[in-house]
Amino acid sequence: MSESPITFLRFVHLRGPSIWTYRPVLEVLVDIGDLEDSPSDTIPGFPERLAALLPGLVEHRCSYDERGGFLRRLDEGTWPAHILEHVTLELQNLAGMPGGFGRARSTSQRGVYKVAVRAWHEDITHTAMHSARDLVLAAMDPQAHGPFDVAEAVDRLNHLADRLLLDPVTQRIADAATAKRRRIPAIELDGRNLVQLGYGARALRIRTQTRNGAILVEAVDAAGALAEVEAASDLAGARGSGADGTCPAGDELVDRLFPRGNGGRIPLVGIAGSRGTTAVAQLIARLLAAEGGPVGLACAKGLFLDGVCLDQGDCAHWVPARRLLLEPRCAIAVIENGRDALLNEGLAYDRCQVGVLVNIDPELLPDDGYVDSPERLCALMRTQVDVVLPNGVAVLNAADPLVADMARLSDGEVIFFAADPGHPVLRAHCAAGGRGLTLRGVRLCLVEGEGDALDLGPSPAAEAVGQVTDNVLAAVAAAWALGLMPERLRSGIAALRSDAVGANP
Repeated sequence: MSESPITFLRFVHLRGPSIWTYRPVLEVLVDIGDLEDSPSDTIPGFPERLAALLPGLVEHRCSYDERGGFLRRLDEGTWPAHILEHVTLELQNLAGMPGGFGRARSTSQRGVYKVAVRAWHEDITHTAMHSARDLVLAAMDPQAHGPFDVAEAVDRLNHLADRLLLDPVTQRIADAATAKRRRIPAIELDGRNLVQLGYGARALRIRTQTRNGAILVEAVDAAGALAEVEAASDLAGARGSGADGTCPAGDELVDRLFPRGNGGRIPLVGIAGSRGTTAVAQLIARLLAAEGGPVGLACAKGLFLDGVCLDQGDCAHWVPARRLLLEPRCAIAVIENGRDALLNEGLAYDRCQVGVLVNIDPELLPDDGYVDSPERLCALMRTQVDVVLPNGVAVLNAADPLVADMARLSDGEVIFFAADPGHPVLRAHCAAGGRGLTLRGVRLCLVEGEGDALDLGPSPAAEAVGQVTDNVLAAVAAAWALGLMPERLRSGIAALRSDAVGANP
């Protein structure tokens, strides 16, 4: 056995929904070298030693979806990358950070895997992964790698968690907000007791503090208005801590801050695809410019708010998109998600009202060794459809078979667009009562159910074909999905200048 048989080649912190899951994960490219020829059942005593070091592994259900499932996989034979995934998760669990998501997948290079595990914080999971590697090697060959002190490793993770994670009270409020019952987004800000609930102009910033033995919550809205709410002692139960205090529990507190009907969300449109996404994002922003307050746009041409450029660089990335969602003036957000941003950063938002998937080109594969097939490219691009809210809309290209197939994945409604009004996917969708957008000659038409098409007037790119036409159709469909009425759509389309709808590669 070589001195360092497991090598970490690259770490990627996916801070939002990604190809793996909705939650932040740490993705690690792992080279197990010659251990590719040594699954767990070929190493004498290894499964037993590993189970003795981490008795909690018996609760890992793994692919068998039953208690003891992972230990069964160990006995039958599995590879170090998969084992590394489970050991990392168990170390985090022992340090009070539960979260069972983990994946280990082979790449096109022999012995090289992508391992993704839930990341409560990048630094914590990075440390847990290194500790997991040391533990696995020690269990494989105690003589070569020496004993492993589990308690010391967990204590190190606990210290990091105490320093880097939200304090228990703030964490309980964030958990109550993000639970499926409310789905209010939560963004951790600087400091252990500061978090933003909601996005843009509809957000509240929450700070917790203790005063005279009671836990108080300060909530500041976009206008700077301050409110104080006393929080209950059971809010302090996260990660095993305790505190004194009296009034509402986490759910009740969130309900008080966000009365029913107020989910803290601004209208948010996310756009993904292999080409044309920048032009689509710009068109959507222009169509929405007169709707309900300042529109924020993060795209490859820059970062904009209410028509003012805040950054001239390529802003189809996580950081500028998150900047929009933290901006209290932003009433509507339009966010372009480039392929590489999806692959290496994740989405900046948890969910969206409208998700647009313009196209998927199976020839445009990233050079990462994992997304190396049309199937895996679709798995990456479907992220934008996966995050559509149940009361939202997925806007999909009916003429692209890979995109059209995503309709079954949307939690919300689907609006198809296609230049050909007779396209079978579009026709079948509308015949079943669905909504679609198409062209009749050079005129944009809304189609709903089997009723007559509603004419919106000539397309702003009436003489254009191909990608430019798709850009216009996608943008108008997205504006319709956000609730713009036909008259408003007509005026917005008429106002678009032809030079604003050029194709974007």
